[in-house]
Amino acid sequence: MKIIAILLFCVTAVLAAEQLKPNEWCSGAYLREAIRKCGAEYGATQADADDYIQHRPAANDKMKCYRACLFNECRAFNMDGSFVANAPQTTAFLASRINPSHWEPAEKAAKICIAKTPYGTDRCETVEQFSLCLTEKSPVKLSYEGA
Repeated sequence: MKIIAILLFCVTAVLAAEQLKPNEWCSGAYLREAIRKCGAEYGATQADADDYIQHRPAANDKMKCYRACLFNECRAFNMDGSFVANAPQTTAFLASRINPSHWEPAEKAAKICIAKTPYGTDRCETVEQFSLCLTEKSPVKLSYEGA
């Protein structure tokens, strides 16, 4: 009986450890500094930042790279250019700051879009395609307002 209890505890512990947590640290002051830093590097205007926050298409290739810079700052990529395992949860966290009911649709859309978005050496295009896909696949209007 003790062995069964120990096994159940171990299985529960492993399953709990597998639940992915968002990068909550990539919000507030940290995110504002990343927006400032990447904006300075790529010449982004407030309108460009607003387009990113509202998931509107980037104005040009330079702004696609501005967005990729923000994803890099928030550690959203693996070394091979693929998204990190908790990218859906981080997307849901950022997209549900003002409206908590957006967590589930944002996480679902992010999972679909990560699977659908090709990745490789062009992170600028990867981020753009991911953002456009979120708008297409989410049943609610997503934004990063309040993040």
